[in-house]
Amino acid sequence: CAYLLGQVLFAPVFLTSLLFLYELDRTGSVDAGTQNVKEKLKPTLIAYYKRWTLVDLLTYSVIPIPYRPIFTSLYGINWQMYISSQVGKKTSPSSNPVVRYEHH
Repeated sequence: CAYLLGQVLFAPVFLTSLLFLYELDRTGSVDAGTQNVKEKLKPTLIAYYKRWTLVDLLTYSVIPIPYRPIFTSLYGINWQMYISSQVGKKTSPSSNPVVRYEHH
């Protein structure tokens, strides 16, 4: 039950927040954050489900209990590299940072 809760609830909420807040911080634009989520959430969630479902199945069926934290932590490093590459990718031109000029 906890596994399904993590897969169904935690992953979409966390990834949506990450994608939105990263772009909001980078550009200062809510619209850019929203666009980033629209463009990247689906492929990132698919990648999450493909990767973590296999890791979880292996963890709970094959990996001995004392080695589970090590196994998932090592895989977590791989996942963080993937997420970093996805979050840092450029989105559509409409999400480029807005340049504000002050008139004196």
